[in-house]
Amino acid sequence: MMESLAYRTLYAYDLATEEITEITISLGFPEKVRDALWRASYRIVLTDGVSCEGRHGVGIDAWQALMTAISLLKLEVELLFQKRVVSFHFSRSGAEQQTEEVVFDEIFPKDRFKKGP
Repeated sequence: MMESLAYRTLYAYDLATEEITEITISLGFPEKVRDALWRASYRIVLTDGVSCEGRHGVGIDAWQALMTAISLLKLEVELLFQKRVVSFHFSRSGAEQQTEEVVFDEIFPKDRFKKGP
């Protein structure tokens, strides 16, 4: 079992079925595998029994491993919900009442800096 560096629980409200899925995403501490090879574990656990564990982002150092893990974590969550129309919320009551919706890109921000001409 990985030790979590950070985690977040979200609630996905499915607009078609009106079901709420609790999603817990977490990142593990980066660990050195050998010289110039680091890995950072990540995990996704859903209330419907789906679990993605034992996955890693890798890099030449701890920073790159974490950034890779975050990118892969975002991609996997998007893939899990790609065929469903859902809204994400920080609380179950927000999902039930359809309030306090959070945009997925606010959880996983895109590059906000643009290069000049």
